[in-house]
Amino acid sequence: MTKEEVIAKFGKPYKSAFSQDKETGVIEETLFYREFLYISGNSNITNILSFKAGKLTSLKQGQESDSATRTTIINTPPSTIVQTSN
Repeated sequence: MTKEEVIAKFGKPYKSAFSQDKETGVIEETLFYREFLYISGNSNITNILSFKAGKLTSLKQGQESDSATRTTIINTPPSTIVQTSN
């Protein structure tokens, strides 16, 4: 499944990120979708979808902290990660 197909099916993610390997130039993109659940109280799950070369490579579920920071830039050689809230 491509990134465009995921967005067409699930809509715009609430947050996205990308990283680029400085040696190979390969870009990995990540889209974040949040699901709200009611199981003995309100809860939410974040679905984290990763793409390489525009193709879906992984889907993970987890919880993400609610941060007031809108943009995070992390430099970790050999790659740079940028996360932005949409």
